[in-house]
Amino acid sequence: MILLFLATAIFPIAIIFPPDAGPGEKISISELPVEPIEANIDIKIFENYATISLIETFRNPQKWNEEGILKFTLPEGMEVFGFATWDGPQRISGVIMEKRRAVKIYDELRARAIDPGILLPSSANIFTAKIVPIYKFATKRVEIVCGGMLPEIDDKVFFNFPLAPENIQDEISLKRLKISVELLGRANFKKLSISGIEIPIERKDSTAKGKISLKDFSLPSALTIEYEFFKNSPLLSAFAYPDGETTYVMALFTPPQEKSASPQETPVDILLDISASVANYEDDIFTIARKIAQISKNFNCIAFNDSIFEFFQNTQSIYQKQRIEKFNKFIEKLSPGWGTNLLLALSKEYDKIDAQNNEKRNIVLITDGVPSVGEIGEKEILSIIEKHKKNPVFIIAIGEDVSEGLLKSIAEKTGGEYIRIAPGEDFFKILDRKIIPLITRKSIFTDKISVEGGKIISQFPEKYRFRSGMQGIIPLALKDIDRNATISISISGSENYTAPITIDSSLSFIPRIWAKERVNYLLRRIADEGEKDRWVDEIVALSKKFTFITPYTAFLAAPRAVLRPRVIQPRDPKIVVDAPDAIQVVVDFPWGEQIIATKNRDNNLWEARFFVPQHIEQGEYECTITITGADGTQWQQRQKFIVDTTPPQIKVSIVPDEAKAGQTVELRAYAPQDTRTIIAKTPDGKRLDLRWNGAVGASTAIWKISRKLPAGEYEIKFIATDFAGNQSEQSTKIKIKRSA
Repeated sequence: MILLFLATAIFPIAIIFPPDAGPGEKISISELPVEPIEANIDIKIFENYATISLIETFRNPQKWNEEGILKFTLPEGMEVFGFATWDGPQRISGVIMEKRRAVKIYDELRARAIDPGILLPSSANIFTAKIVPIYKFATKRVEIVCGGMLPEIDDKVFFNFPLAPENIQDEISLKRLKISVELLGRANFKKLSISGIEIPIERKDSTAKGKISLKDFSLPSALTIEYEFFKNSPLLSAFAYPDGETTYVMALFTPPQEKSASPQETPVDILLDISASVANYEDDIFTIARKIAQISKNFNCIAFNDSIFEFFQNTQSIYQKQRIEKFNKFIEKLSPGWGTNLLLALSKEYDKIDAQNNEKRNIVLITDGVPSVGEIGEKEILSIIEKHKKNPVFIIAIGEDVSEGLLKSIAEKTGGEYIRIAPGEDFFKILDRKIIPLITRKSIFTDKISVEGGKIISQFPEKYRFRSGMQGIIPLALKDIDRNATISISISGSENYTAPITIDSSLSFIPRIWAKERVNYLLRRIADEGEKDRWVDEIVALSKKFTFITPYTAFLAAPRAVLRPRVIQPRDPKIVVDAPDAIQVVVDFPWGEQIIATKNRDNNLWEARFFVPQHIEQGEYECTITITGADGTQWQQRQKFIVDTTPPQIKVSIVPDEAKAGQTVELRAYAPQDTRTIIAKTPDGKRLDLRWNGAVGASTAIWKISRKLPAGEYEIKFIATDFAGNQSEQSTKIKIKRSA
């Protein structure tokens, strides 16, 4: 069968906000600290998996240095796995670190006048990066790499990528915009256009490429890429990437198109959050509620904040048109405000269902899921869900700060769906192309997944749920795979599907899909059962190995000269390795020595202590670390270290160098960038920490001279410590004059 395939994708522009801008605060373009002037977007799509690289240039038009918070939103299912900033022409790529450690190092580097960048997840699908400084009349470049599966429904792909947060009031313009697109796999399409502008296409075998360059381009509400092509679409396909002894598989499965009962016949109850936390999205949530009511002949509604407001009508007594008119009047009287009593709303809903002989109904919950009044404990909320889980709850999560873990647990326990509408997304299209199909489609579960010609070593969960006509993904880890391996899936109803597994060493993104699914599984367990150290450690380890951000990790971008894992002195030689799930760690040093590391049970880190041979000169070296996992998988990483015996050389001064008791003076120290801390010891017994002060180009501290200090000449000692632990000491004198 020949199918017409239409795909739509919308891609991102990031914005740098003032550091003091509040959440949801409306900002005009003129209030931004810097302006975006240029963007290069590179898009590669393989079988609905998109990898998107954005390099954006900002300009500071002010006569002073600026700083700000770069902010951007990703749609549900997309991940950030690359981050870099530029220091002039030098690209400084980010490194994945445990989040608390990354924040600590970021603060230390800023105190040393080094300009790092740090990228953090601020809430579900919303990411922020601190950008400092952006020099006057200068430009700053930032690179973000992200990716994920584009959802396919009925052979159509719809993907929404907001161009900027919705609190930007004005239209954004760019002096230059360059976009390149490469499609692999299913690339037999008729045309490609970006925001209605057709792009010339170069075709070769199963690859199609296109690019466009625009000048003085005003961004529309969405930057849309559209293409359509003819393709025999297989219901099941599988691709694999070999990684040592483990092979990671991405199986794509689309159950045959089949709808359940029509929307008009499906009883629906709408639970509508009208608390203060979603007040900025009032129009959106009311529009969604009206749309769902229009397609449902049998519907009720409970609006809730810290109180309950009900819409309940006898379906036999009035026509649908009259019901909709009454519902619209009910909506018009609602006024968002006050707190969120989610448990009260759910209790009221289930009381209604119980009173109707436990009738099975679809529940659509539109909320940010952040309870603030009444019983707010997640265990209590999930407990009432557990008792009524035969009624599917379809979550439409809306707002900047959503309780993703709780809402996903509710959807998963009841067989519903979690749908995230990020700020700035086109929710009208999401409503028609995603929300309505998810609510009305039949659920289909896998009975068994098997591989012939390979051994499955990792599969979670045991059963996968799909919906008819909607593509889903099954990530697997295999061992002992051969070139003729096939995958078979049996689904409820005894239907079986088989497809060959195509092994391709160019598909390096596939292991990340498996790792992300594993992390999502662990995050769901944390949401249900509470945080456990072993789960958090595994999440951090997977994030580092496969390079993507999680709630427990962050990207830190800083010059490699200052972002080294370990700077050592010959008298304190130790290499530290963060590999909590490893069973063995072996370190090979450049002078031929091999050390088997031991695990420190206090901090769960592997440590390899060694001696630096006498003939080794001061400088930078690199060791090779071989890590063995519990399943026998091995991987290597390289770690640089510095043999450093030179203490930091500092110059010190006091401004002014004469003062009276009770007055304040400024202590200054000029130190190299590898200086970690500087303290000053004053004659009145104080120990002062000196911090970087960009205004004077030195580390400074303010000392208020004690009134009890007699007149005379005193010495102040400055002690500087570098990252290797080397110390140096300098002193200078101050003359204390008699008070008048």
